[in-house]
Amino acid sequence: ECVLAYHFKNFTPKQENFLAQINDVIFKEQMKDFILNKQFRYDLYGRRLTKLSKKRIDNYLFEAQFVLLDYPTSQTFEGCEENLKWAYIELISKLEGEDFAPKKAKKLLAGLNTDKKVFFSLLINLMTLNLVGICVPNTTHKIDEVKFYNHSLLKEQKLSQEYIFACALTGGGISLDSLERAFLNHYFNENQMNLEELFERIYQDENFHFTDENHQACKDRESVFTQLSLHYKKFLRRLPILMKLEMF
Repeated sequence: ECVLAYHFKNFTPKQENFLAQINDVIFKEQMKDFILNKQFRYDLYGRRLTKLSKKRIDNYLFEAQFVLLDYPTSQTFEGCEENLKWAYIELISKLEGEDFAPKKAKKLLAGLNTDKKVFFSLLINLMTLNLVGICVPNTTHKIDEVKFYNHSLLKEQKLSQEYIFACALTGGGISLDSLERAFLNHYFNENQMNLEELFERIYQDENFHFTDENHQACKDRESVFTQLSLHYKKFLRRLPILMKLEMF
């Protein structure tokens, strides 16, 4: 079942009728968890919290800016209800607009055929999948520092090491897989080797592992090069996003 669709599950009439007869709020929530086979809940606590009005909360939410971090894969929305799937696609399309510039929530919601509650659920789900990030205000002065740090990581890295790159706009880290890092390194240093030489280097590196359609280890050179070409196309699609995030 699609993880994204889970948040929009409706109870059956029989289940709704059963829940309506339970007066104890905690027990009712426990029964909801039982019906949905959901074990854990998350609670947040704080001291001397200021209670915000609904209008003020809405203002904060709609003024918040969001930015696209990556594209979904063909499996991301697998099993998702068709109307939700298209809602996600439309939202991602809006985030792509204006050269991937950060956009306020109120601008993203405008024109979407969905209500506020579902809209923010969509955003939260995309953030959970690391496809969308919320922008942190007043961090532009950190961009040069972030770029220096990220380029230092590229220079120091071995071809298959794991690194989390910094992003000033979101105030957090963005993970790139080993192939994306290798391609990114090549992008900034393409005078050192051409793409075929890079593929050959990756193919010869025992730290990189490839599988065939049966999920068995694959060392066939032609097959590996085909896979690398597909990964490289995916990288080129994401590259404008990374550059717009001013990480490099």
